[in-house]
Amino acid sequence: MKNKMVLLFMLLLFACDNYKESQPVEDLFIPEKYDASKIQGDVQHNWLESFEDHQLEELVKIALNNNKDLKASYYALRAAESEAKMSGALLYPSITLSATESRELFNSVKTSGSESQSNAFFDNFKGRRKNTGVSLNVSWELDLWGRLRAASSAAAEQYYASRNDFYASRLSLVAQVSKSYYALLASKDQWAIAVAIVDLQKNKVDFNKRYYDQGLQPSSNYRIALAELSSLEAEVEQRRRIYVQTQKQLEILLGHYPVARGLKGSQFPKLISSIPAGLPSTLLARRPDVLAAKNRLLAAGFKYKESKANMLPRFSMTASGGGRSHDFKYISNPSSRIWNLAGNLTQPLFELGRLREQVRLSEKQQQQVLAEYESLVLNAYAEVEIALAADEFLYKIENKRSKDMRLVMAIENEGQKKYSEGLQNSNVLIDSKKNTLVKKSLWIRAKRERLENRIDLHLALGGGWGDL
Repeated sequence: MKNKMVLLFMLLLFACDNYKESQPVEDLFIPEKYDASKIQGDVQHNWLESFEDHQLEELVKIALNNNKDLKASYYALRAAESEAKMSGALLYPSITLSATESRELFNSVKTSGSESQSNAFFDNFKGRRKNTGVSLNVSWELDLWGRLRAASSAAAEQYYASRNDFYASRLSLVAQVSKSYYALLASKDQWAIAVAIVDLQKNKVDFNKRYYDQGLQPSSNYRIALAELSSLEAEVEQRRRIYVQTQKQLEILLGHYPVARGLKGSQFPKLISSIPAGLPSTLLARRPDVLAAKNRLLAAGFKYKESKANMLPRFSMTASGGGRSHDFKYISNPSSRIWNLAGNLTQPLFELGRLREQVRLSEKQQQQVLAEYESLVLNAYAEVEIALAADEFLYKIENKRSKDMRLVMAIENEGQKKYSEGLQNSNVLIDSKKNTLVKKSLWIRAKRERLENRIDLHLALGGGWGDL
């Protein structure tokens, strides 16, 4: 007994020599406020409702129910949940009930005769045996060093990471549907503007052709007008292609076959000049992708602990009790009862450095996940800062485009008056109308860019979309 205790002490001493504490994780720097933030206040959590677009809300509902990528993310979440439950079950004893029954046919040989072998004779006796047994078996590994707890905690953190990935996928899907929806509205307006410009150019071609036929201007003016018409007609097809492509992309997000169904939209929402961004210190708790990365970092830490615990002795116990008899009705008799209790202690001694390398691998993987987490956090702050700065610039650009459009519309109205009074020919008026449409096109593009950036800002801030 004394020798056994010495051996156990040596095994524990050898194992504990390889069990070293990991280095602490350094905290990331978090700024006190956003550099580009202009308004103080909490982050808006119902930004989709603020657009006041019921059709968009209906499309978002359809996408959340039908999108294939979101369904894949959901089932990945359920699979991670099952893995976490399976890993947690290893902390508890395993209990099984077994019942056996066997039948055996055997031969018994009896020999008698004289001294001569040739006079020997054999009498064969055939027999049957039946064995029946029932036992309750219990096995349990005692988690002395926290190996199983570390594995269970790692699986739990992976589940939390999958859950946050699912939430991030939902946020991203809402943003994608919103941007595609407004891109569809913008592309439809741009296509209509291109068609209107072509109609004006056709009038210009007719005007130049009449003047050329009457000898009032050279043929070059007519040919230039024709060439410009061809270019503008190509632009119509280009904008129509964008419109149809945007429709199909939206259908894919909705989980439908990509057919242009002619979805109808309303108008762009009216955006306030700027929105509150909250405090940078609260961003990490709002963004599900950052939370998922943090869960993976914690999981990597638990896996590192598990790899170190693999170098320590494992102690497990098994016990069983039941009965065994030649007939099942005698199983419960005291004389048929059997039981067994055993303990098992194992300590890795030589595996050619495999366990040591596993510890090193887990440590490097933990450092890798930490670097990825730090990068994601920095990118999250960058996304907010870039979107906040762009929000202000795009607001000014949209106002300039709107002012520019109103100015050329005033010029067009003045030209229309002069044309009615016979003080201006139709060519000048057509060019003025075309210029107004071009300015309107630029204004629509500015509105769309600002709207898309605002959606990106809501997404970067981790804001929700209300109760849908």
